[in-house]
Amino acid sequence: MPMLPKITLKQLSVFVSIYQTGSTSRASEALHLSQSAVSSALTELESRLQMPLFERVGRRLNQQPNANPIYVQAQA
Repeated sequence: MPMLPKITLKQLSVFVSIYQTGSTSRASEALHLSQSAVSSALTELESRLQMPLFERVGRRLNQQPNANPIYVQAQA
């Protein structure tokens, strides 16, 4: 399995929380971070991975197919 590029634990925890809740606002509540901090951590993570992990649909974030392997690896 390929190694993930250098990413922070904060970025991983933000990703996992968004993956589980489907929104940055619920993830920010769960992580006790501001919504802008959660959004910027996700943007930075997607930039480092050079791929979108979520599709923005209105206020909701839908998982892209490539998000699942990252989620599985983050849980390990």
